[in-house]
This record gives sequence, C-alpha cells and structure tokens, in this order.
Amino acid sequence: MHRLCPALAVIAVAIAAPASAQSTYGGIAYNVSFPFGDTKDFADNVSFRGVSAEFGTIRSESLRLGLFAGWHVFNNSETGTVEVPDVPGAVTGDFATTINSFPILAGLTWIAPTKGKARPYLSAHAGTYYVKRRVEVGLFLTDDDAWHFGASPAAGLQFDTDRGVFYLEGRYHWTAAAKDRAEQYLTIGVGFRSR
Repeated sequence: MHRLCPALAVIAVAIAAPASAQSTYGGIAYNVSFPFGDTKDFADNVSFRGVSAEFGTIRSESLRLGLFAGWHVFNNSETGTVEVPDVPGAVTGDFATTINSFPILAGLTWIAPTKGKARPYLSAHAGTYYVKRRVEVGLFLTDDDAWHFGASPAAGLQFDTDRGVFYLEGRYHWTAAAKDRAEQYLTIGVGFRSR
C-alpha cells in the first residue's frame, strides 16, 4: 500500500497537468453488481446498490487517461449456523452478511475511432480497493476490513450527443488476496459523461 499511494499521486498530477490540446471529462454511473468467487461465497445476491464516478483528461479523440472510483454494496440474509470471526464456536439463527467495496483506480480508455453516434470502447484500470465485510447474527456483530490491490478491465458502448455521452458498460473487478480472501464481481453500468 505504501508504494501504491505515491504512484496514484503521480498519475493524478499527470491527469491534472494543463496542456493546450487537452480537455477534461467527468461522469457518473449507476451500477448493478454480480458477485463471483469469495464475494459470492460471502454475499450471494445480485446487488442493485452501486454507483461510480470518473474524471480525467482527453488525450486524443480515441484515448482518455483518468481516475475511477465506486461504491458497490452486496448483502445476503439467511437462517442457519455460521462461524463468526473472533467468536468461539458457531452461532445459529438469522444472519446477515454485507460487503461494501470501494475501488479507487487509475487507467486508460481507448474509444474506437468510428463514424456515427455509437462507439465501442475498452478500458483497463488498476489501483486499490477498500473492502469492508460485516456479519450480523442475533446480538453478535463483527466487522472486518482490508485494502486490496486490484484491476478492472471494461468494455462498453458510448452514445455521443450534443450535451455529452451516455454509455453502457460491463466492468470486471478483481482483487489480490488480503486477509485470506480476494474479491471478484462484475458491474453493469449505465451512465453519463461530459465530453
């Protein structure tokens, strides 16, 4: 983590550096998230609670350099027996599990130089994820959080308008293991971005 912060600072300065041929963009999206792997094992439900934002510089008609941040929430409620971290033994009853995932990423986006209003694009981002997990069983509550290194490739279709760009995007989120778990999920986002 101590090596990642200076790298993100350098990327942020590079994005913000003024240049005569550059312009900036910003955007926001609503995300639906589908869990995989350890994420699915902990909170096995499709999530309709997600939002993401991005900003950066437009380097050319086909290339953007930017920062991406999001908040994706997964939860699950069941009745059964569960082992609660930091509590000896197991607890039986109604329990709820929740994951809050906060990606903070930097990366590149390539937009196909096609004619017309609809243009496909690909992007690759990397950075850090702050992930907080919570288990609630009866009167017991335990929180566990971790910082993960992660990567996030995406593919989408953007629709150019006079006021900006509407887009539909699929983005895969993968993190390296921290505290014996790795997070994986897919988000489908619908958003608006300035030009």
